[in-house]
Amino acid sequence: MPGSGTFQTAGFFALGEAFSIAFLVTLVKRLPARETTLGMLFYFGAIASILSLPGALLTWRNPSPEEWGLLLLIGALGAASQSFWIRAFRCADASLVAAFDYLRLPLAAAVGMIWFAEVPSIWTVVGAVVIVASTIYIARREASLRIKPAASIAQK
Repeated sequence: MPGSGTFQTAGFFALGEAFSIAFLVTLVKRLPARETTLGMLFYFGAIASILSLPGALLTWRNPSPEEWGLLLLIGALGAASQSFWIRAFRCADASLVAAFDYLRLPLAAAVGMIWFAEVPSIWTVVGAVVIVASTIYIARREASLRIKPAASIAQK
């Protein structure tokens, strides 16, 4: 059962990332339409590089040729993924797009079970169900709130 004995200070990094993602989603929706996807990718990459530089300098070692190839692949896939997310957040409501982001949770659990024989604990399953159910509820509620005002305007 979860308790204070399972607390780790590394959890603050996960919390920080959650705040960062929320900030970035809000920023993408608020930026002017004239800001290009490529420009946003550049600024995100530049800022992320500057913020990660101190930690990288402390632990740096030269990658092998195979590792360089993997790093390039990760970079290309990451840039493509961010580009798709930016475009999705520009085209649709953030609550709808964010709901799809939670698909990572069951997919990560499935990959862990298939490739690493990891069986999630009951608390992990309960937490996942609460998160997914809440997301579905919020997305449906937001969609219904947008439909009702439009319907009442059309009747006038």
